[in-house]
Amino acid sequence: MFQYDQVRDGRLPNGESAVIAVVVGADQHPLVLQIANDPQVREIVRRYLGYAPPRLNIRLLWSFVTSVPDAERIAAAQTIDYHFDVQSYNFIYANYYLSDVDTRSGAHAMILASHRKKPLPWLLGSVRQGRDAVLERYGADSEVVIQGPAGFGFIQDASCYHKAIAPVDRERLMLQIRYY
Repeated sequence: MFQYDQVRDGRLPNGESAVIAVVVGADQHPLVLQIANDPQVREIVRRYLGYAPPRLNIRLLWSFVTSVPDAERIAAAQTIDYHFDVQSYNFIYANYYLSDVDTRSGAHAMILASHRKKPLPWLLGSVRQGRDAVLERYGADSEVVIQGPAGFGFIQDASCYHKAIAPVDRERLMLQIRYY
C-alpha cells in the first residue's frame, strides 16, 4: 500500500513501479455511492440487463505515467491489451473519468459489437487477444477510443473487447462501477 503523493515519475520511493492503484475506501464515500445509485443510470442498467441488479462493485483507479514495458504493466493488472470480462453471467459497467482523458492520458478503447460472435477458440482460450487479431476479426472501423473531460461517463457491456491505453503524458483517475 502507498500514498498517491509518494509516486514520482511512475515509481515509489523504493524504486518499484507504480502502474495502477485502487483507491482504498472509495466504495464507502457518500458521493461515490450517490453516483452509483443514480436513478437514471440504474434505469439504463435495468433496461440493458433486463432486471435490476442487486449487487455492485465500485473501484476508483489511478493509472500512472511510467516508462515500464508493457509486460510489467500487464503483470501489474493494467489491462492494456484487448480482452473481455467474464466476471459474472450478466453485468454492465458505468465508468466515469475524474481527470481529463485523451489518447495520451489513459483513454479507454473498445471494439463495437464484439460482445457477440466471438470465434469459438477465443471463447475457450484466453480472454486476451492482440490488437491486430481483434481488428482483423471486427474491422478497424469498429475500434472506438473513448476520450472526455473530467466528469465524462460512459456505460459499457464489458463482455466486448476493450482495453486501457497506457498513459504517457498525464495520469488517469477513473471511477468504475460494475452492476451485476
